[in-house]
Amino acid sequence: KKFNKNTGGMLFHLPARVASQPTPPPTYPTDYLLTPALDRYIANLKDWAFGKYNYACVAGMTDQLHQCEGSIQHPKIISGHIPFFAIDIAKAIKLHTVLGEQIINEGNTTVYSSQIDAYVKPQRGDLAKLGLFLHALQDRYSHHRCSDTSYMVPTARGYEVHFDKKSCAQGIHMLSHAWEVGTNQSHTNLTQSVDRTVEPALAATYDQLLEYAVSHDVKIKENLDKQKIIAELTAILSIENPSERLNAMVLLFEKNGLMPLPEHGKN
Repeated sequence: KKFNKNTGGMLFHLPARVASQPTPPPTYPTDYLLTPALDRYIANLKDWAFGKYNYACVAGMTDQLHQCEGSIQHPKIISGHIPFFAIDIAKAIKLHTVLGEQIINEGNTTVYSSQIDAYVKPQRGDLAKLGLFLHALQDRYSHHRCSDTSYMVPTARGYEVHFDKKSCAQGIHMLSHAWEVGTNQSHTNLTQSVDRTVEPALAATYDQLLEYAVSHDVKIKENLDKQKIIAELTAILSIENPSERLNAMVLLFEKNGLMPLPEHGKN
């Protein structure tokens, strides 16, 4: 669960960079998968989703053999605080996460990343893993203000994560998401170097879907136009009226022979 502060789920949502100090990219937007030493969680989730390893690790923390850091005999902890408001009018959320294999669901039985096939059966575990990775990758862009300036450093007990008090606060977090739906995405409305997250996230998603298809021998439609696809999606996401936006997205899916959202569309 991505909001669980004890199992590493919160780091699915807000993956801090592994560095000794805030290390934002030289320019934004950027390709976070090109910096796996900094963005270890995203890189680790991709390896899991693409089938390189059958497990993912909390925060992407692995040793030289790519085993998840931490063990029952030698536990390691990620500790820190996640700010809720930019000013100290509410207590920060304490993060206390034990390193190891990533937990993907809790309940009567704990489900680990390596057990996802059985957990989602009869649905396909490989597609579930791909979906989790792509969601985390998209969140990396949605929350880039926070993740670009937050960092995680080694300690005697494991790691200490430092989340930026202003850029990780809920106000800018919610505003960033609000700007992604029903908002004009032009550079005259949103600043390219900071505020526009939809197009970079869509571009990154496109690239990963294409790479996944090639690596898994999935047939790819000929004459795909990446820029056209992103432009069409962005234009629809910019429609302010929710009903009009939904209807336009359903029509776009049907026009391209894709399945729209359940209970929507002609079929």
